[in-house]
Amino acid sequence: MKRNIINFLPLVIFLALVVSFATLLLRSEKIEMISKPIPTLTLDGLKTEDIKGPALINFFASWCTPCRAEHEVLMELSEKHNLPIYGIAYKDKKRDTDRYLKELGNPYKKIGRDEKGRAFIDWGLSGVPETFLIDSDNMIRYHHAGVLLEENMNATIMPLIQTLQSEGNK
Repeated sequence: MKRNIINFLPLVIFLALVVSFATLLLRSEKIEMISKPIPTLTLDGLKTEDIKGPALINFFASWCTPCRAEHEVLMELSEKHNLPIYGIAYKDKKRDTDRYLKELGNPYKKIGRDEKGRAFIDWGLSGVPETFLIDSDNMIRYHHAGVLLEENMNATIMPLIQTLQSEGNK
């Protein structure tokens, strides 16, 4: 009888681990970042002290199809609205990131490379693209998960930028 229990012990441990990991992956709670300072960045190409708000911080990857879909909006925010955008290339090789930006244009003031995904975890992301709007104190004021569309820019980002700029002039 004792031998039968020992035979099933690895299976029981394995199932307990599977349930634990599934619970962590499927939990619905997200790390809430609004009104908090940006997490510390020590990436190749981008450090926390490099970032000066108001600005956007955009997590992207060359292999990410939705990132391509939002790229035109990022270019417009950077060029037409003169909004600084800091990019964080998630799990992307430098040559792939460089090729992507050469093909589509570079809206980023600086780009950090998050090859290991540490910043991705620190910022509480669930996928790419994700974008954060920060104020002049580098506090997160807005978080957009998914493709940033022109409607988001017009309805949310630009009004928030105007608010941040008017707060800075007081």
